[in-house]
Amino acid sequence: MESSITQYVLMTLFLFGWCSFQLGKAMASTWQSLILMLFYVFLLTCFDRFLLFALFEQKLLSVIQFLIDFTSLSLIAIIAYKITRVNYMVTQYPWKYNKSSLFSYTEKK
Repeated sequence: MESSITQYVLMTLFLFGWCSFQLGKAMASTWQSLILMLFYVFLLTCFDRFLLFALFEQKLLSVIQFLIDFTSLSLIAIIAYKITRVNYMVTQYPWKYNKSSLFSYTEKK
């Protein structure tokens, strides 16, 4: 059980988490939709599950583990997407928008 948690942290959170963070940044910088990004996260999660199966003999078709991995990678990608989108809106349209927090912007009055 302990090695499974270590494998999850190293493979899913660090390696594939970095990939999903870069995916979120790329999707936001090309003005793509969140739904398309979630489809790519789904494919990334499938590859993650396959590598965990091939390298560490974990279950390939475990629905619970797949949902945990998909949720983790989706959250990382959405955070990167929102941060990048806010930064782009504020820097590209400085006369129209102010940054109100890390994840949001407001319209100038």
